Amino acid sequence: MQDFAMMDPLMDRRGLMQRAMLLLGATALAGCDLLPGSGAPAALGADQLKLLDAYADTLLPATDKPGALQGGVPKVLAQMYTDWASADTRDALSGALGRLDAAAKQQTGKAFAELAAAD
Repeated sequence: MQDFAMMDPLMDRRGLMQRAMLLLGATALAGCDLLPGSGAPAALGADQLKLLDAYADTLLPATDKPGALQGGVPKVLAQMYTDWASADTRDALSGALGRLDAAAKQQTGKAFAELAAAD
């Protein structure tokens, strides 16, 4: 693993996303709902999954290197949502996705997942 003291202060998007994913994973594990008898946690709905795909593709699009979609980032996040995230973390993510979609609809009249990448 890379020494944090030696990291380049001008981190690129991919490096930032890698570290964000590590942080998200650590946060999800800290509030894990995997106790016996805790019941099956909810999964993201089809509309939320499309929104997550569109958001990940906007944040880290494919260039000369694979983007978030090609790297399977939305699938990993959806799996973490279902298997590892606490109820509070699931509520926070669902709320953030809902606010993102609502803002897109208010500003453009379209859902975020329906917008062109340039929009």
